Amino acid sequence: MGNSYKSYSTTTSHSTSIEFCERASLFAKFVDMLIEQSIVHGIWKRDESDITKDAVIIAKNGITQFKVHSVVIFAKWPSPGNISDADSDSLTQIQTFVDPELLDYVVDYCYNISFREKGIRLSLEGKSMLIFQLLQLARNFGIHGLFDDILDFLVAEITPTDCIRLWQFCKKFNVLRHAFKVHDYLLYNLAPNFSEFLLVDWLQLSVSDIYNILSDSYLNVHSEFEVFDLIKMWIDADISRKPYLGDLLHLVRFNSENEIEELQIRCAPSLDNVSTICYKLSLPKRVQRDVMLLVGGTYSNRNRNIQTIGNVTSYCAEERLWKEYPMLSMPYEAVSGHALVTLNKNIYFIGGIYKGQATSAVFMLDSITKEWDRVAPMNDKRSKPCAAVLNGHIYVMGGTNSEGILNTTEKYDPSNNQWTILPEMNSPRLNAAAVTLEGTIYVFGGATRNEILDTVEMLDDQPKNGGSKWIVLHHTMKSPREGHRAIKWNNAIMIAGGTNTSGVLSSVEMFAHPFNSIIANMSIPNMFSARMDFAFISYRGEAYAIGGSALARKLSAVERFNGQIWLHDSSLPFERWSLQACIVPDSIELLKEKKWKRNSNNPLESD
Repeated sequence: MGNSYKSYSTTTSHSTSIEFCERASLFAKFVDMLIEQSIVHGIWKRDESDITKDAVIIAKNGITQFKVHSVVIFAKWPSPGNISDADSDSLTQIQTFVDPELLDYVVDYCYNISFREKGIRLSLEGKSMLIFQLLQLARNFGIHGLFDDILDFLVAEITPTDCIRLWQFCKKFNVLRHAFKVHDYLLYNLAPNFSEFLLVDWLQLSVSDIYNILSDSYLNVHSEFEVFDLIKMWIDADISRKPYLGDLLHLVRFNSENEIEELQIRCAPSLDNVSTICYKLSLPKRVQRDVMLLVGGTYSNRNRNIQTIGNVTSYCAEERLWKEYPMLSMPYEAVSGHALVTLNKNIYFIGGIYKGQATSAVFMLDSITKEWDRVAPMNDKRSKPCAAVLNGHIYVMGGTNSEGILNTTEKYDPSNNQWTILPEMNSPRLNAAAVTLEGTIYVFGGATRNEILDTVEMLDDQPKNGGSKWIVLHHTMKSPREGHRAIKWNNAIMIAGGTNTSGVLSSVEMFAHPFNSIIANMSIPNMFSARMDFAFISYRGEAYAIGGSALARKLSAVERFNGQIWLHDSSLPFERWSLQACIVPDSIELLKEKKWKRNSNNPLESD
């Protein structure tokens, strides 16, 4: 009987204990919820006018301090530091070990104030290092919610400058949810955006980190010599790293013996034993992550009949081949004399000539669905306009329609699918060229009703300066040009080809603003072929001139400028002019096959 009682008593006591713990846990969660809701609904505010604050939280220096609600702090930060009795103002003192410049952000987090706005401000002020210090602090002090908030912000707003440091954080703290995205971003942006800021982080990487990055087939480089340069910088920073040279140089994916010889010449002055290393020519080529596309234009078929085409053609740089992608072709009667831009990895086909008439239609090729969709039409119908992208908007200038040559400008906002009319250019311009450089759009040349222009206009689209306006620059092009093309080249603008009263041009010139005599007088050799209405694009560190027209003679020829000379490249499958080219960044999936149904309706018919 006693044994039964004892057993029963023990069991009852254990059950009661479990029940009590469960209730206590539920109560604690309930209290946390109440605190959270109180903060969210503004019962407890960080506002200095809130007189219900019962504590003061103090920085490590003992000077910087903020009045707070203790329940708010402890709800988000269970162990902030040493707790002291209330002071003369009846406020509990919470002494932390947090630096003064960081404590303010921690208190904001406790009050559910989003970090994003402050994070953006710090980034714009060049204080990204402070963000990383705050991230480290949140981890060290166990403020997991703040750590997650800051890391989510950094990944969402990742920049080339921060990518190595952010990757190291993801590795160090095993943050798997962001690790792949950050690593992939690093592979894509490292070489093209290498700077003195990245150099500091690059030189601090371990040999295993260096190997991890340079061995990856998705590393985005224009040339394998960029891989060598990255290796050399890392080796030169510390003499004790020289034993790793041989293994690292095996990561350079050479295509020929000539490249190996050039490498040995490059590094012979500073790196010894390079000539004794056995290099590999059998490594697979790296993935071509940026996609060059040609869209639309005019061609002559085998019977010499002139036709417009909606073909989409891509260039494979490694094989030096042009490939047609019928799955991406425009699913309706084609247009030529259009403008073409890329925004957010989507391709916008703007205006042009449809059945002999200018059109206001605009179409977008979605790089994910691989389908063409009609977006809002422009306010003006335009044939042979020029276009550029700035701050997430598309700007379209000039062109011609039944009313004559245009000086009008309009801006497209993809977020609301709307066009906004902007101030007119100072001159009407047909078949001009437009480029965005360092936050400014420049328009070069073009034709009016009576002449071909050499003038350049710059768009000042800053509301703080009193609204948008076009400014005619004092410096002009060296030659009047119409049907020419222009691209960003290093920190300047390269202008090529076109036509004027002297005929079709093969000349190339450089332009910079503010005026730079060194750049303006830079001697760039003429193209092999004089051409107008061609495609001109910067790709993998080289400038490509593609197809076009020399009046009666139409071109399939392609040439590329490597920074010193022009080189012949693989020709197009057929003569093609009034075409446009674009680069779709980091979009290798775009060229993979996809089954989809074409829209049988012709969306241009309603124009």
